[in-house]
Amino acid sequence: MFSLDIFGGITEDKLIATGSGSPYALGVLESEYSEDIDIDKGVEVAVKAVWAAMQRDTASGNGISLASVDFEKGFREYSPREVEEILNKIRG
Repeated sequence: MFSLDIFGGITEDKLIATGSGSPYALGVLESEYSEDIDIDKGVEVAVKAVWAAMQRDTASGNGISLASVDFEKGFREYSPREVEEILNKIRG
């Protein structure tokens, strides 16, 4: 994955988060990501990372748009209802 910063610098890494809530999101990503993670668990971790940022950083907004890309299944955009179901699972 590559990240392009505002100065044109390119960073390659396995995990990338940007914006004011990125330290919170990165904390979740770094603690829960592994290279052998499946797509369903990866989606859950991504939602958890964004949700953590939203809870701790007022500039992170209040909504999650979610999509995944899988070599076998291709591109998938999740509905707001699906995102809410994932959030409910995370919250317990």
